[in-house]
Amino acid sequence: MLDVLNIGLISVDLIFANLAKFPELGKEVQCKDFMIKPGGAVNTATALAKLGLSSTLVTTVGDDMLGNLLIDQLKKTGLNLSGFIQDTKYRTSVSAVLSVGKERGFATYFAASDDEAIMKRIEQLMPQCRHVHAYMLDVPRIPIVDIAKKYNKSISIDTSWDDNIKLEDLKPYMEKCDIFFTNEIESCNITGKSNVGEAMDELMKHAKLVVLKLGSKGSMVGYENEIIRVPAVEVGEVKDTTGAGDLYAAGFIYGYLKGWDIKKTAQFASASGSVAVTFYGGTDEKYNLDLVSEYAKKIEAC
Repeated sequence: MLDVLNIGLISVDLIFANLAKFPELGKEVQCKDFMIKPGGAVNTATALAKLGLSSTLVTTVGDDMLGNLLIDQLKKTGLNLSGFIQDTKYRTSVSAVLSVGKERGFATYFAASDDEAIMKRIEQLMPQCRHVHAYMLDVPRIPIVDIAKKYNKSISIDTSWDDNIKLEDLKPYMEKCDIFFTNEIESCNITGKSNVGEAMDELMKHAKLVVLKLGSKGSMVGYENEIIRVPAVEVGEVKDTTGAGDLYAAGFIYGYLKGWDIKKTAQFASASGSVAVTFYGGTDEKYNLDLVSEYAKKIEAC
């Protein structure tokens, strides 16, 4: 039995950390640290596994050097790999992450997705799961929401950055999903509002549970005409914000499936997202349930 069926793109993240500045065209800048980590939708999937849930990711990956590197690393995380579709006909997505202080820059190659193979694997695994977590990049192409509802599964959707996506495009999916995740910039872009308060009010008209991630300012959760505000945790040195939103989502889904009330769930999620900024990349070996729970206690005391 799977707790969470995640659906989305996976990539290899080449992280160039501690750069003094972003490189200018034709010039080279040396970094003080470098690492290779799994990235993309696998951040949330892996975090859920590290929190103790049975979690897999339905995705395609190349049977190539980068793809094999991903698989080898993920075997160590506890992630269920039954959703992975690896074949020589696929290529593996890769992203170069340039980290300068709290800022990041990206250069990314997105490999084409095999939607037919993805659909087939989703249909195979959907009956086995409790919850589905998907991204707006995939939802319009693949009937993920309808399949989840056919099998009576709860579903969360996380927005993916797209300048062109508007509220009218999202309404059919928002109205059917159980949790709608977005962030400050995306929420204002989607609704056309100038601030997160107005954006939240608009989004709450169309989704039963809206989670608005605000980075260092914490988060807002809209549910049943009530808005709960939760702060982030002070963590000291911020190494990298990559994956903080993904780990926030993992924390929220964890609490949701545990049956916690919305406030406790949001506090745990905020702690999970705060932990993420203490290391480079989306997840890290030290991320686990005990660590997130300790951070959550700091928020409960606020």
